Amino acid sequence: IIIESVLSGAVEKANSILGPGVVGYSKETAPFEYNPEEAKKLLEDSGYKDLSLTLVTSNNELRKQMAEIIQAQLKDIGINVKIEILEWAAFLSATGTGKSDLFMLGWSNSSGDADYGIGSVLHSSMKGSSGNRSFFDNPTFDALLDKGKVELDPIKRSELYAQAQNIMNEEVPVLPIYFMPASAGIREEVKGFVQSPINNPTFYKLSF
Repeated sequence: IIIESVLSGAVEKANSILGPGVVGYSKETAPFEYNPEEAKKLLEDSGYKDLSLTLVTSNNELRKQMAEIIQAQLKDIGINVKIEILEWAAFLSATGTGKSDLFMLGWSNSSGDADYGIGSVLHSSMKGSSGNRSFFDNPTFDALLDKGKVELDPIKRSELYAQAQNIMNEEVPVLPIYFMPASAGIREEVKGFVQSPINNPTFYKLSF
């Protein structure tokens, strides 16, 4: 719904925290599918009833709209979500200390490599304001990232990051929503323009 209504279908559904243009991206990583009935069952099996959470987002109009859609969808499965909109400094403070139940944040991989793309936001050594605002801590996941950082064989390196992406989608410290390609508007008389890969792709994520 977010992609179709808020973003008019101009972006691509994300299956990973890494985008297709990033070294180490795995197209085999399965994205989450919208399945409210399965979600209700999982919630029931967990033993939670009348669950209430707060979703923190910055004062960005697009993210406000996305938050409202997420709020409505979670209400359909029995989770009550309060949206809290904060100024940027307050948002960084709240998410950096782990006090927020859920938060929404954009992430752009400026290096084009999986080490920065995953490690900066999910390695346990980066907990808190350093980048891992989900406070995710998985020794197996960390070990894969550590090996990937120093592996010189590109095939073996890709395999390590593929395993890490699969773990991420199994444990869901973050839920990637979409990839947004970089774009630019130029006049016809401009020649030789090359779109910078920096900030391409960007995705928004819901983090737990």
